[in-house]
Amino acid sequence: MKYLGFGVDGGSTYCSVSSLGDDGQLRPFVAQGMSSPYLPSIVSKKVRRGSGVYEFAFNAKTAAAAPNCRSWTGWKLLLAEPREEILAERGYTEPDTPTEICRRYYDYVFSAVTRNFEIPELEEVAIGVPESWLRRESTYDARTQLLEICKSIPKVGRVRLVSEPVAACAYFVHKYRQMAGRPFHGHCFVFDAGGGTLDLTVCEADENGARSRIRGVFRTGVGENVDRSLGASGIAYMEEVVLLALEGLTGRGAEEIVRGPKFQSYVRAVETALLGDSGENLESLAKEQGRECTSISENLRALREIYALGGMEEIGETAFSIDFYGLDGEEPEDDALDISYGLLMKAYNRRIAPVVGRELAAVRAFLNDPANGIRWQAADAARQEKSGEGLFRVILCGGFSNFPLVEAQVKEELGWQEGFDPCFDQQFDQAERAMAVSYGLTLAANHIIEVIQTSPFSLGFVLNDGEKAYVIRKDDVVREGQPCYLPYPCTGNKITEIVFNLTDDPAFEQKVYIAKALEEQFTIGVDTMFQIGFSLDESLLLSLHIVPVRPELDDSVFPPKYRFLEAGNHEMRRLGMLRDLYDGLAVLKPKGE
Repeated sequence: MKYLGFGVDGGSTYCSVSSLGDDGQLRPFVAQGMSSPYLPSIVSKKVRRGSGVYEFAFNAKTAAAAPNCRSWTGWKLLLAEPREEILAERGYTEPDTPTEICRRYYDYVFSAVTRNFEIPELEEVAIGVPESWLRRESTYDARTQLLEICKSIPKVGRVRLVSEPVAACAYFVHKYRQMAGRPFHGHCFVFDAGGGTLDLTVCEADENGARSRIRGVFRTGVGENVDRSLGASGIAYMEEVVLLALEGLTGRGAEEIVRGPKFQSYVRAVETALLGDSGENLESLAKEQGRECTSISENLRALREIYALGGMEEIGETAFSIDFYGLDGEEPEDDALDISYGLLMKAYNRRIAPVVGRELAAVRAFLNDPANGIRWQAADAARQEKSGEGLFRVILCGGFSNFPLVEAQVKEELGWQEGFDPCFDQQFDQAERAMAVSYGLTLAANHIIEVIQTSPFSLGFVLNDGEKAYVIRKDDVVREGQPCYLPYPCTGNKITEIVFNLTDDPAFEQKVYIAKALEEQFTIGVDTMFQIGFSLDESLLLSLHIVPVRPELDDSVFPPKYRFLEAGNHEMRRLGMLRDLYDGLAVLKPKGE
């Protein structure tokens, strides 16, 4: 059997691609001449005589340190950012917008894969997107932008978007079936912490014949540009480390530091040190615990076990040092910037811990709600494992989830008991945790795992008598590409507004007026009766459907009833984005305008 689907996990710090070999085994893609499957998510441009040469991934990371070189990271989280001044702070100015840099990077990745496999195109690709992007209007629209970017690249055939946490769950369930010899029935809580996105999702898993199927049932997290911070995960943490270190050394304010031309180069240096994981020893601690303490991670893990969150901030021992060339590139007297273990903890407490705590509290509330029927406490584990039903697992995935401070907080917040740890790393090593999303995407692209999409919002119409009629309800299972119509035909003047809601709270309903008669936008007559509705496709892109109908009396039933038969062309307008309810259709405008 030949597998043609590829999974692409385009993270904010690294991108990983995987496929299935001829033997059906998952394989990470390693670029030619490289030894690592993790392609750095960075683009650089060397400016020469007014023009520029773009470099990507490993070459871009090397080039970024050169003079007259611009570099970009975190573009995925900036797709939804409309403010030009914020984009400019990150180096995104015309023509190098987040959309354009994203397109160039994916073109590089897809080209590298097609060359490696000696194929003209990638026939089917599953692209990972944060599940938390479904919670907000702007980030929902960013999904559509990402899909359109990937579709615009000639080397790609069919493209679909798949939730990253759902993909990680798919990989876990796939491996569980292989190792346990039975399908997984139950729920998984996926804690996905990468470079930019903190994505927390509860997934439900069961089976459909020989295939496992997965759907997200609860989502929360942060996955966009917030208060000039890229998400609340790895990048935000490393930027906070650099900011605190430079504030202490230079005495300058945060805004001046962040806007300095060397700031991002220091962030990359911190990233290299943390990923290299070769810090200085804490000899007294190592001696006290009767072991050698040879890496930053080991030191942080050991210190975290001893100190409370606040107390650890006072530890002054140096974890690592990075070269320092001033804020503007000038040569200073000191040539090293020391990063202490206390500073690493302080940055975590200030930037990451509050967000992780808040989002985990929301997950706990969902898990504890009796209406959801999830037994997730340690006392239930033995019974669940014996019966094979109602299983519950916690999956940590994404590179930042391996960071000891993150892992420790998750365990504390969830109240895991000594000796019972339903964590992903009981069965998988750190490399698999980092590749879990990409592997799950590959399973979805090759239709080995079935991903069930659910609607991220409620959507319907307001009629001229004030009645609201929803045709799609939030969390309904999506019938991919199948329109959901109003239950009765109508004419254009009967529909006055479209209503949608991304929450379960009616107070957050949003409405848009129909500014121009529908018959002026579609080929329907003024008094023509029609069915109207919406559909969502496999990537949750939105389309509006209108079908003219005519009534016919059905006297085969008693009493006779009218039925409506199609009487014209079925017209579909792909909206794609929620914002197209405002400006993509000429017929609509925000209420009050």
